[in-house]
Amino acid sequence: MNIVDNAGLFLISSVFDIYIFIVMLRIMLQWVSADFTNPVFKFVVRLTNLPLSPMRRVIPILHGIDIAAIILLVLLEFIKLFILVWIQIAGMPTLGGLIVLAFAEILGQGLNIFFYAILALAILSWFSPLAHSPIIDTLHRLSNPLLRPVQRILPYVAGFDLSPIPVLIGLKLLTILIVMPLMRIGIGLALGT
Repeated sequence: MNIVDNAGLFLISSVFDIYIFIVMLRIMLQWVSADFTNPVFKFVVRLTNLPLSPMRRVIPILHGIDIAAIILLVLLEFIKLFILVWIQIAGMPTLGGLIVLAFAEILGQGLNIFFYAILALAILSWFSPLAHSPIIDTLHRLSNPLLRPVQRILPYVAGFDLSPIPVLIGLKLLTILIVMPLMRIGIGLALGT
């Protein structure tokens, strides 16, 4: 591959990844019952309403799960991977490989959102003026489902919450033990090797 091809792959991947991140963030914020008046949530909703509004006419929300947003997320990931693999091998990738790769990518991005939300919350907790900002509220809502169970087991030490440490380590271990092998399998299947 030449420099132009690499730049094109990077650009395609980046544009898709940013929007996939926003759609996934919408799903996660709905899952954690984020405040609909929060400016961060409003921003995410506005950016995702255009493709989701027509989809919602056909695909309802079931038991609080936004099926249309999940389908959009999977479709975007699938299209991104199809284009990237197709450009790289100059041929058609296999469907099975793309499915495994899409699942691995979505799982990896979900784990990364939790990882960076917890890391950002831990760092921002050192700055008390930010304690009541919309971003902090969003980070709290995203982090609490993973931090709360660990906080019950791991007590505060000298006023410090150490629960982010084992959670961050666990998230990275999941990435190494599950996401990375799935990606290798998916790439092998997609390329037909």
